[in-house]
Amino acid sequence: MAKRRSKPEGIVTTLRRIDFLTGQGMPRLDVTRQIGVTEQTFYHFRKKHGGAGTDQIKELKRLLKERTRAQGSLRSDA
Repeated sequence: MAKRRSKPEGIVTTLRRIDFLTGQGMPRLDVTRQIGVTEQTFYHFRKKHGGAGTDQIKELKRLLKERTRAQGSLRSDA
């Protein structure tokens, strides 16, 4: 079975859900099991996307796409 790659927006949503449930007093291990990610995956997500909001992720993707387009036009002009 192929691995499914999570989108950044989904990762941020998952991190928020985990924070919400742990804030209600549920142990982090139980929360990660309930959501369906391993603890190792949770820590990887938190390290990579910890302080970002969904709006910031969308803006980052837009900027990267714009940069790629600009680089492509520079290559075609040269």
